[in-house]
Amino acid sequence: MRRLLLACCSLAVVLSPSLAQEAYLDDRSSAPALVKSLYNAINRKEYGRAWDYFGPQKPAKDYDAFVAGYANTKEVRVLVGDVSAEGAAGSTFYSVPVAIEAFNEDGSDSVFA
Repeated sequence: MRRLLLACCSLAVVLSPSLAQEAYLDDRSSAPALVKSLYNAINRKEYGRAWDYFGPQKPAKDYDAFVAGYANTKEVRVLVGDVSAEGAAGSTFYSVPVAIEAFNEDGSDSVFA
């Protein structure tokens, strides 16, 4: 099932972390680079940096809830698909399809899209 999901997304860019010594990445030059930077922060357990990438629209009710969501996470791998963009009123909005494979401390894993 997991492999089927990834194949259906026609994913183009792979970020496969090495948890042992993953280099710091903070690249905001493009939408895919920003997503990679977000998950780089998560892999490095730099949750404050990861939280800040979201700007004013946060993914959880508060920072503590965000961090708690990664309590059992050992590492994540991210696949980024083809990015689309559209503009309106001087703004550009990006759609970045991603597939995330999370490896947990207990040896289990999960896939999110």
